[in-house]
Amino acid sequence: ELNFYFYTLLKKKYLSNKNVIILNENVENLNQILISLKIYKVDYIISGLPLLNFPENIRNKLFEDIKLFLNKKFILFQYTKLLEIDMKKFYTIINRDHVILNFPPAYVYVMK
Repeated sequence: ELNFYFYTLLKKKYLSNKNVIILNENVENLNQILISLKIYKVDYIISGLPLLNFPENIRNKLFEDIKLFLNKKFILFQYTKLLEIDMKKFYTIINRDHVILNFPPAYVYVMK
């Protein structure tokens, strides 16, 4: 989480969860962060980052980094389907739900 105030709130909320790590870091550094924490594989990554707003090279690097460390599933919330072509370059989309009760409506992708 980049926002320090929100990071502090999350840190307090999840303090007792030993399997949750909250960092005040940029996701562009995911590879280095996980290696520095001696984390080489993760079971799940859940993201709501607005990836369409990221430059393509950063988005692709992030997709590559996630793929390197992912054991099971990558769950991604997006407000557009425009990234599906990019996602399919890196992952198999297992499921895509359109959540119309969300405001604005969103798509939830489950990939591996």
